[in-house]
Amino acid sequence: MEVWDGDRWKSIASSTTIGYKKLLRVPKITTSKIRLVIEEARGNTIISNFGLFLAPEILSDPVITRDKEGFVSITTETLDPVITYTLDGSDPLPSSPKYTEPFLFPGEGVVKACAFINNFSKKSNIIAKKIYTNKSKWKVISKSDESINFPASNAIDDDEATMWHTQWKGNILSHPHHITVDLGEKLKVKGFYYLPRRGGNKSGTVFKYSFYLSSDGENWKQVVDHGEFSNIAHNPVLQIVEFDDSYYARYFRFVTHQGAYNEEWISVGEIGIINDK
Repeated sequence: MEVWDGDRWKSIASSTTIGYKKLLRVPKITTSKIRLVIEEARGNTIISNFGLFLAPEILSDPVITRDKEGFVSITTETLDPVITYTLDGSDPLPSSPKYTEPFLFPGEGVVKACAFINNFSKKSNIIAKKIYTNKSKWKVISKSDESINFPASNAIDDDEATMWHTQWKGNILSHPHHITVDLGEKLKVKGFYYLPRRGGNKSGTVFKYSFYLSSDGENWKQVVDHGEFSNIAHNPVLQIVEFDDSYYARYFRFVTHQGAYNEEWISVGEIGIINDK
């Protein structure tokens, strides 16, 4: 589909087979001319009807993510919104910075975002995302086991859609499972977090664990001994564990002792540390 912008034809949407009917949702646009370009067909092209619709805009809440390199992305299912955001804890307003492309946010903090349509007359819910320590320097240096499709590196890739999963068929290893991570630098650690796998499948969720820290990768301090993620079997959400004291460390080791459903394998959506600055 192309529209005339006053000087030339501009493509606003493209797709493949039309079949019986094809609906293309495009950003709201004003134009004097529009045309449908058919680039290839299996036989004679037959179009029964072609029309335009001014559909009401659907406003959805923004989704905030950050990749392992520290770049924050803000997306929404709304086609052509204005998204504003803040980094200082205040609520985003129409006058706040506008999101146009991923931006670098290497530290810890809270990103808030809001989507607007209809010339700022309608807005989404304000979404807040807690951002923890950047993982761009992190590296898995040992693990107990991993499935070929779900490697241990997925546990520290800052992508909640991926996961580390140990073997659940064939040669199954039982608890304890472990992962050891090099942070790439010495940090002051005051806690850690564990995010179970996303997507509705709870298999492999961790229940009992221990947590260790080390400054040299050889001498280890057990910070948590056989801790438990309370009620995680019924509510598998982000688990945050804060220590009584802070510790300088370059390495951490997460050891599992029991799964929430007494399975021999484990799954980890994300795991990371909380930095005490």
